[in-house]
Amino acid sequence: MGFGASIIGLTSLTGRDGHSESARAERVRARGLTRVGRVLSRRTAERLRDFVHSYFEDVMSRIQYGLDDKKDHLGKTLYAEQRFDLLLPIEGAVLVALHEVVANLGDCLKELVTPEAELVELAALVSEPGSARQRMHPDTMVPYGVEARARQTRPPILTVFVALQDVDLAMGPTIMVPNTHFPEAHDFLNRLDPSARDHFLF
Repeated sequence: MGFGASIIGLTSLTGRDGHSESARAERVRARGLTRVGRVLSRRTAERLRDFVHSYFEDVMSRIQYGLDDKKDHLGKTLYAEQRFDLLLPIEGAVLVALHEVVANLGDCLKELVTPEAELVELAALVSEPGSARQRMHPDTMVPYGVEARARQTRPPILTVFVALQDVDLAMGPTIMVPNTHFPEAHDFLNRLDPSARDHFLF
């Protein structure tokens, strides 16, 4: 529920070693995010990355020739000419990776969501070389008012962001900003001119 932007990566807030699942879940509640290492094996990440590359090329070709509708495959992103939110089919390499992530995060997820939680999106963020970085922005809204926040004992939505390869500045890497999952932080950001929002980081 906090802010993210495509700029240089955030230092590690936690790793899988030496931290209980309850401690990681508490970090999410308190800071809005946490970092967990090695949720995918290198082999699984490489296979999924190769699938994403191939699937992306196939989807873009089908859209170009009018065989498929863009909205059926691509979500909304800033700078959509160079950055794509590619919706993934839950099969093959994607399904294997999904099972692996859930297995490695399962106990932490149980602390944060109920058994009724639904998977609402499964996508890969694809950036073309030289893509302009996204400005600071929230992906989801937060509940307003003391009573609304008091009723919210669990996050209304939880995002798991997994890097499939090493990233550098040319790729427009994404960061998440801790302690921005509160209405006050959203109000502050909304009052800023869009061109000045990145100064929120400093």
